[in-house]
Amino acid sequence: MLPLSGLMLVALCAFGPAPGGCPVDPSKLVVLPPGDQVTWRQGLSTSEYPLAQSDIEATECLLLPQVEGWNKEMIEGGSGEHIDLLDYFRQYCVLRDGEGHRIVFLNAICAPAATKAPWQQGWIEVEDGGSCYFQALFDLTSGRVLEFNVNGEA
Repeated sequence: MLPLSGLMLVALCAFGPAPGGCPVDPSKLVVLPPGDQVTWRQGLSTSEYPLAQSDIEATECLLLPQVEGWNKEMIEGGSGEHIDLLDYFRQYCVLRDGEGHRIVFLNAICAPAATKAPWQQGWIEVEDGGSCYFQALFDLTSGRVLEFNVNGEA
């Protein structure tokens, strides 16, 4: 017989994510193999495990407070920049760190820019671009945000 924690895990796997999770429109996301954007980071390597829908939703749940904090800073600073997550297309990849933690890299592109680039086929990298582009790095094993960066302006 499984312990209670095992039964809960089986139930979660069988019935999918809990209501009120942090889903993202599947037409606005792609999972890509790691590119130069992430492989330069010390201690990260390609993961043999796929990125599941539940991983993407966990990443999105970790992302929400980061974006809310950034938007608040922009309002307080008098900037007109704002990130509305519904307007962004996402590129994800999954990695491992030296301790075996599952690390997810997210590259986000605003809708106007995504319509002009083949974002589903390869990593989009730009310099500057302001809040039209941001990146984040998440440790799904510990549930922490490791990095959150919004592009700058020239």
